Amino acid sequence: MAKSQEFFAIFTAKIDKTPAGMLYSPHSEEAAGQVKEGRVKPMREVARFQGTPAEAVLQVLLRRGPMTVKELQEALQLSSTAVRLHLNRLQTAGLVVTAEERRGVGRPVKVYYLTEKARMAMGSHSETLALTLLEEILRLEGPEKVRLLLRRVSDRLAVTYSQEVRSANVHRRAQELVQALAQRGIVAEVVEDENAIAIREYTCPYHELAQDYRAICEMEQSMMSQVLGLPVELNECMMDGHRGCVFMVAVPSEGDSPSQQTIISEERS
Repeated sequence: MAKSQEFFAIFTAKIDKTPAGMLYSPHSEEAAGQVKEGRVKPMREVARFQGTPAEAVLQVLLRRGPMTVKELQEALQLSSTAVRLHLNRLQTAGLVVTAEERRGVGRPVKVYYLTEKARMAMGSHSETLALTLLEEILRLEGPEKVRLLLRRVSDRLAVTYSQEVRSANVHRRAQELVQALAQRGIVAEVVEDENAIAIREYTCPYHELAQDYRAICEMEQSMMSQVLGLPVELNECMMDGHRGCVFMVAVPSEGDSPSQQTIISEERS
C-alpha cells in the first residue's frame, strides 16, 4: 500500500507538471477530427450551443422540420448572414444537414434539417431516468441491490471496452482504454513508467449520478480493473473537489503471471 501511495505522489506530480503535449491523450491529437467524424457524445455537441442563437435554430428546426435560410431568417428575426453562420457551425458539429426539396412548380429549394444525432441529443434525458431508477431501487430493495446492479453494469461495460482493448501489454492496454473513452467523449490522459500507470479522467461520464451515489465511482474503477487485468485504485475523485479522477495501476514485474482478468479479456478477442 505504501508503494502504491509513492507511485501516486510521483505520477500526480508528473500530471501537474508535464506539458500537455507529452501526455498520452487522443484528444490532443484528434479533437478536431472527432467533431467532424461525429465521435463526440451528441448531448455534449448540443450543449455547446446552449443559450446561443444556434440553439434557437435547432429548436425551430425541431418544431417545424426542414426550412430554408429565408424561412429561418423570418422565424428568428435574424439576418441571412447570421443564419448562415449559425447553420455552418451546426453543420460542422454534425447536427444539421442540407437537402434539396421540391415545393410545387420550379426548381428545388435548399433546406436545412436536423440529423438523427441532433434529435437523439435534444430528446435525451438518460441521466435523469437513470437517477430516478436508482432511487426507486434503493427505496424498494435497499443499498445492496443498488450495488449489485452497478457491479453487473460494470461487468457489461468491461466486456464492451475489452473489445477495443486488445493488446497483451498493460501499458498499451491503458492507452487503448483511453482511446476507447475518447470515442465516447470522455477526456482522459495516461502518465506511466515501467512500474505504474496513472489514468486521469477530466470529464465524468456519470457526473449527476456520482454526485448522489458514490458507488458509481466504484463501478468505473471496477470496469478499468477488469479491462486492464490488474487492481486499480481511485486516488483522486472529482466529487471530492479534484480537477479530475485519478486511477492508479501498479504494474507487476516481468516475472509475475498475468491476472485471470487479463486472460479472460484476451480470450474474448
